[in-house]
Amino acid sequence: MFKTVVFDLDGTILDTIEDLSCALNGALTECGYPTLPVRDIQTMVGNGTDALMRQALAKCGHQAQDEEKLKSSYLPKYYANQRNKTRPYPGILSLLDELRKYQIKAYVYSNKPDFLTQEIVLHFFGHRFAGVLGQKPGAKPKPDAGPLLEMLAQQKVDLRTAVFVGDSNVDIFTGQNAGLKTIGVAWGFRSVAELVQSGANFIAETPEEILAICRK
Repeated sequence: MFKTVVFDLDGTILDTIEDLSCALNGALTECGYPTLPVRDIQTMVGNGTDALMRQALAKCGHQAQDEEKLKSSYLPKYYANQRNKTRPYPGILSLLDELRKYQIKAYVYSNKPDFLTQEIVLHFFGHRFAGVLGQKPGAKPKPDAGPLLEMLAQQKVDLRTAVFVGDSNVDIFTGQNAGLKTIGVAWGFRSVAELVQSGANFIAETPEEILAICRK
């Protein structure tokens, strides 16, 4: 039985792609670049904001000097609009409540900037998580697991009874780097094939399956 579950954020517990895409395309337009289809942006999310900026510019004819300019335009746009169309995936709220019922603690570890992560998690989930951590300035993004391990150590979490849940290869690699078992979710931004190829220990087709895996 797993006693601790660490969740990725975007594409795992929150469907954020419409608001992310709107903010990114607004920033691209402001910086003089063409907009990108949502399906393309979906494949870029998960490696952190800096990587998202680089990949977006590469799609549009990359100019390295515009990365900071694009980021400076994107972040306030996303912060102001990150709750417009974003919603928890169906079944996630009840999953979190069931985990708490069985005394299984839940955490969030995201590559979204920490100030955005804290705000959006509190808005949609209240205080359902025992700990929430986004990417802080100067910290390495996932799949680096250093900040996650620090958070779990502070909470005295036994890593042998913890599992990492995510929707991309970055999440599976993060769990592996932390020495955790991993669950890939089938409803996120990436394919099940990517999750299997990355070495996910389990694949969950629904949030209910996460609870079942944890209680085995």
